[in-house]
Amino acid sequence: MLRRVRYLVTGGTGFLGAHLVRALRARDHEVVVLARSENPAEFADDRGVVVRRGDVLDTASVRDAATGCVGAFHAAGRVSRKPEDAEEIYRVHVEGTKSTVDACNAAGVKRVVIVSSSGTVAVSEDPDHVATETDETPITLIARWPYYRAKLFAERAALEKNSPGFEVVSVNPPLLLGP
Repeated sequence: MLRRVRYLVTGGTGFLGAHLVRALRARDHEVVVLARSENPAEFADDRGVVVRRGDVLDTASVRDAATGCVGAFHAAGRVSRKPEDAEEIYRVHVEGTKSTVDACNAAGVKRVVIVSSSGTVAVSEDPDHVATETDETPITLIARWPYYRAKLFAERAALEKNSPGFEVVSVNPPLLLGP
């Protein structure tokens, strides 16, 4: 039987985050969702989900939401292909990830899983090359896309926070399709 634990999910009202919340609840875990909106309707009837109003750019709100959680899933982000959104994408992904990881560490969370992108490891200009995490990062290629660039910098900043008793893990999904 699984042990019931409490997890924080940032981005829990988004496409990936909402699926993650449902998967955690299906395993009878308690979930704290950090949300910018006051009362997200998707969790209104689930007593195992606590919604805390906050923002990943506000370390205090993340720390408060993370208090009492064993683990956290950082799935908050901004998706855009527009070059004019590059600054906001950077703020949310890089600064928001730093804030979230630091806040979780301060709150006593033991493991944080950050959602990055396959665009940080699986891109190549050589169509015959299948890239892996052991390849050199193709920074000149990644730099062409603000989203991939921000995800790379966020991932690097987060992974630097690994320490005894505090683990940061990055997952790199290839493509998420949904609304």
